[in-house]
Amino acid sequence: MFYTNYNELLTYSAHIEPKGIIFLLLPIVKDISILFVFKYIGFTAAILTILGIFTNISYKLLTFSTFTLASLYYSFNTVAHHEFNLTCLAMLILCFTHLGNYLSVDRYLFKKPTSLNSTITYSFPIASGQFLLSWVLFSGFIAKLIFFSGSIWFTSDNFRNILLIQSLVSGQASLIREIIANHIYLYKPMAFINILLQGSIILGCFFFKKPKIRAFFGILFILECLGLFIVMGLMPFPFSFNMSWILLASFFIDWDHFFKKKKTSTSPLTVKNKIALTVLSGLICINCILSILGKERPYF
Repeated sequence: MFYTNYNELLTYSAHIEPKGIIFLLLPIVKDISILFVFKYIGFTAAILTILGIFTNISYKLLTFSTFTLASLYYSFNTVAHHEFNLTCLAMLILCFTHLGNYLSVDRYLFKKPTSLNSTITYSFPIASGQFLLSWVLFSGFIAKLIFFSGSIWFTSDNFRNILLIQSLVSGQASLIREIIANHIYLYKPMAFINILLQGSIILGCFFFKKPKIRAFFGILFILECLGLFIVMGLMPFPFSFNMSWILLASFFIDWDHFFKKKKTSTSPLTVKNKIALTVLSGLICINCILSILGKERPYF
């Protein structure tokens, strides 16, 4: 989103089909190029959020910028981009919590209150984030098995054709893709594993209060992301095919449990999942910044 040349898209696009926030802003903003400024606003807000400076305002501004840029991209280009969907959902849910209460500059400069001891404030966004990330993958599982081809998706040569189309559309060959596409005993099992992972990760939502089981599903999430990176991306180029998704696996980790953070009865600052919110907000901002370093826009 941040490194896309929107001026070029505006110049060469045959037409603009407003989507998302752009659909609401277009009647107000006569010159759509004004919205390109959110590339710089969003990047600045991401840096401020990571540093913990005006954290809540910065993070919400980053989220709005990200949604605006994603809407711009979709308005110019009809190709679906899963990175936008997953990242936007993860960012949106954390807007409903309070950031900057822990490990931030805000805490020391502004003496932020520590009375926000609420399950709704801290646990609910993380649980919702885990569900939304899992649902994105599960929707792929449902689409493939129910709305499209059913079991033929992984029992036929369908996955092999997808690999070949990926190389054709992206214009970049991948040795790993070629090896897999040329061997039936590789692409069929991998298609089945892809379906299995996408359909099972959502089960981790039922074990939100079971840290070790929940973390296991986080590992499955990482395996799915790695599989997409290795097979559909341009390994070892680290920014191909949404490698930054792996950072979002932190939604599946109970940081308080594994860090063995002790609670005290005198300080509400030790609310469960406060560390998790700090880590999550930081990783999501890093996720956005990493997109600037990418060179090629993946197509699927």
